[in-house]
Amino acid sequence: MTDIYLTFDCYENEVFQHNSTLKFRLYDLIRQSYKNVAELIDRIYLVNDTAFVARDHDKIVGILFFSFKNRTSFLIRDEKFTAIYNGYAVTDLDYRNSGVLQKLIQFATQFFCSRILADDSRLLLYAITSNPYALRAYRKVCPYMEPFENGSFTENGRLIAHQLKHDLGINRQDGEHPFTFNTSLPQRYSDFEQENLSNAPDKERLFLKALGINEQAGDRIVFFWLTTPFQSRLTD
Repeated sequence: MTDIYLTFDCYENEVFQHNSTLKFRLYDLIRQSYKNVAELIDRIYLVNDTAFVARDHDKIVGILFFSFKNRTSFLIRDEKFTAIYNGYAVTDLDYRNSGVLQKLIQFATQFFCSRILADDSRLLLYAITSNPYALRAYRKVCPYMEPFENGSFTENGRLIAHQLKHDLGINRQDGEHPFTFNTSLPQRYSDFEQENLSNAPDKERLFLKALGINEQAGDRIVFFWLTTPFQSRLTD
């Protein structure tokens, strides 16, 4: 796609909750990909309080949601982290593979870095997925992301994954891999999106398969990203 001119905005708290234009546009963006649209939107607004919006001129073409008020802080080997949950991401079907999501991720990361600057803490952003396209988008732009592309992880990463699941209230059975788990709420993708996922890039699709992720069975992976790698003193 050519002639894309992206601008970015952030909506928080009441402005986020009561922006009807944003909510109507969200419905349009996800209705082709999911069967349970109303249920999904209700959950998005229940979990998140911040929305980063990408526009091409006046058209909303991507939205990235976070739960900033429910951010948590914890120590991993004496280093303080501030963890913020990325609760959902969506882009216009006509703008997929044009870098919209990656630019939103960069914008949000810089925004939150400035927010916690005075907290003597390290920003850690995280999300849950079973979607190979999502993994591909995040890996393209995140300087440091675990688990790594081959499924491996650091000891710090294992500890962080455990902490993040605890923060999310995930008490269901872990998978064999410490970053995986099973939920009783499998995604209800539309027939269109199921076909689209079947054509996902081999690299990410095989990555999920190797970790035993069966989306329809409710399997998920939690992943996190940092602006820089762990310091050598913290890497196993």
